[in-house]
Amino acid sequence: MKEISTKIINIFGSNGVGKSLISILISKKIADKKLKVLLIDNDKINKSIFQILGIKNNKLNNKYNFKIINNEEKNKKLNNYDWIIYDNPNIKKININNINKSINIFICESNLLGIKKTLNLIKINNKIKNNIFIIFNKYNFNSINFEILKNIFNNNYNILGKINYSNKIEIIINKNKLIKIKSLEKEIDKIIKKLLDKK
Repeated sequence: MKEISTKIINIFGSNGVGKSLISILISKKIADKKLKVLLIDNDKINKSIFQILGIKNNKLNNKYNFKIINNEEKNKKLNNYDWIIYDNPNIKKININNINKSINIFICESNLLGIKKTLNLIKINNKIKNNIFIIFNKYNFNSINFEILKNIFNNNYNILGKINYSNKIEIIINKNKLIKIKSLEKEIDKIIKKLLDKK
């Protein structure tokens, strides 16, 4: 039997930047490639992923093509998955060797405050030395020019792409269901292609 080499994605970001929704969309898109994906919600208080998907009491149905667990669940068969995605991981509990072999994604809002928060977060999480990637979220006409954003981060970090703001995202969160947004899907597809190329 072929042994699965599990890839790990850690998704970091300040409050309200869109970590959980992006974690869900990335999980779904990777799972669409017929890969086994486990998404772990590390938000102890709000359980953001469960809220966004309208899952009560952590009871899952077969609606999603990836498995979701919360941070309190014990799962000894983590190596049964092709990809494990941690939304808001607790860096203190992650082995340093593992974190530097993982793909570490920081979600950044496309404005000066977002840049400052992201750079501070990278500095705070100073155990991470390798494989640091940036996704710019909520990109709109008020955002800093994308080429400038890339220049700010490009010397030290890998840019995965940007996700344009859509008011339909608010509908996703308020109605507790995923709806298709064509522009969003295209942006996530580009990001997934880059991620899968990292294998």
